[in-house]
Parts: sequence; C-alpha cells; structure tokens
Amino acid sequence: MTSNGKLTSSQAQSQPQANPDKDLDNLPKKDDDPDGLKLLGCPDPLEQASRVLQPLTTLAVDSVDVWIAVYDVAIRRSPFLSIYDSS
Repeated sequence: MTSNGKLTSSQAQSQPQANPDKDLDNLPKKDDDPDGLKLLGCPDPLEQASRVLQPLTTLAVDSVDVWIAVYDVAIRRSPFLSIYDSS
C-alpha cells in the first residue's frame, strides 16, 4: 500500500477475486415459521427463557439488562405469585 492509501498494481493482483457463485450461498434461508406459532406453542415459555438467560449471567455479568431480565423471569416463575392470583 502506498502512503496515500492506494494499492500498488502488484498488491491488487495478489488479492483474490470475488467469486460470483459465492453470493448465491449467502441468500437468506426461508423462514418455516414466519408468524412465530411454533415459538408460541412452547409448553413452558418461562422455563425456556430461564435456560436462555442462564449463560448470559456468566457472560454478561456487568449488564444491567441481563439481570433485569433474569429477575423478571424468576419473579414470574415464583410459586408465591399464584397465591395472590387466587383471590
């Protein structure tokens, strides 16, 4: 590279050329559940949310958003809330 940021002719020739067939592999895959009905059909969504959040508690220890989500799921899973709902 020259001092002005441009490639010299030998450097330009040594860089690989883009393969036009490679772009065909990067097409977005068809969504088999566009409305999210499979996701809503989960038998225990709070348990699934708890499993998703578990690794985040060790990976993003300093993230307040993660801990708020963990608290939200934990309080919703709590059996003590069912006592207040029955009245």
